[in-house]
Amino acid sequence: MNQLNIIIPDRLIGQRIDSALAIMLPDYSRSKITTWVRSESAFINDKTFKPKDKVLGGEIVKLKIKQEKTNDWVAQDIPIDIIFEDEDIIIINKPVGLVTHPGAGNWRATLANALLYHDPSLAKLDRAGIVHRLDKNTSGLMVVARSELAQKNLVEQLQTHSVAREYSAIVYGHMISGGTVDKPIGRDAKDRIKQAVNEDGKDAITHYRVIDRFGHHTHVKAILETGRTIKFVCICRI
Repeated sequence: MNQLNIIIPDRLIGQRIDSALAIMLPDYSRSKITTWVRSESAFINDKTFKPKDKVLGGEIVKLKIKQEKTNDWVAQDIPIDIIFEDEDIIIINKPVGLVTHPGAGNWRATLANALLYHDPSLAKLDRAGIVHRLDKNTSGLMVVARSELAQKNLVEQLQTHSVAREYSAIVYGHMISGGTVDKPIGRDAKDRIKQAVNEDGKDAITHYRVIDRFGHHTHVKAILETGRTIKFVCICRI
């Protein structure tokens, strides 16, 4: 079990605490965070609280993250492109088409299965050491923890934005300049499987800049201030 210490920023004042924590910990679902709060695995200033309580700003949250069961995650000999590794972390280049970790419809042949084959000791860590994710159709570098201390520190760095995740994409259309997109992301009203801009969704802020233009396309790079499922794809459709 890992413990995270989180300071809720003033920009989230007035929001429900479970919603604020979901924004700050995008790799965990709001329902999972709510479960932890209700099971008294989370404390504000060393006191329990309710998910619906409002953020006042500056609260110190201690969250005990319970390790997900990886007993059912099978180690599989799947080639992975390792860029760097030492006793604390592994940095891999995830290819397009590889799901990050097991879930509904994808219980095998995922990055987590490959990591467990490469290093069986990762079975002792929450989500086999994975601290962030990339969508199936997105390629790029991912960092994986090899110890509880490394995992705790990496999660906190992602939460406080002391490290950034930058995306490179080719989008359709001739973009004039860079900027910031601040649009909430949620379930598509017409297709619940898909994600789309939704006023009732979660906050999603993306900063982007134009790298090059050619024909009817633009090469952009973007930094996600908040992480959301296929969020960058949704933003590119705006």
